[in-house]
Amino acid sequence: MITAGKGGEHAEIIKTRKHYRKVYETSESPSAEELDKLKEIEEQFKEKIGFTDMARSSWYKFEKSDIPIYIPQEETIVKLSLVSSVIKGLRSINQYRIYSSPEHRKSIKEKIKE
Repeated sequence: MITAGKGGEHAEIIKTRKHYRKVYETSESPSAEELDKLKEIEEQFKEKIGFTDMARSSWYKFEKSDIPIYIPQEETIVKLSLVSSVIKGLRSINQYRIYSSPEHRKSIKEKIKE
């Protein structure tokens, strides 16, 4: 189907290897500065950007699987996320990536570095 030219626009992009390429990405837990830079890049190159992708996840599912812990000194049960400094330190993943066509990739990346 793809080789016969019946796969449409996206099949042609895959066939010719002209799929979107990554031009910028934030860290897994971006700072306010990284998010500001992301917005600036999106605004500056809005005509050349194919799309912005976002990956979201959390290492610890606070709402769904918060483990009850018995505190004998207080004779009470509390959620693990409230008493564990390790669990409190786990940050969720909120990574962003900006993609553009191969024709614009190099020029965008060069301007981002400036």
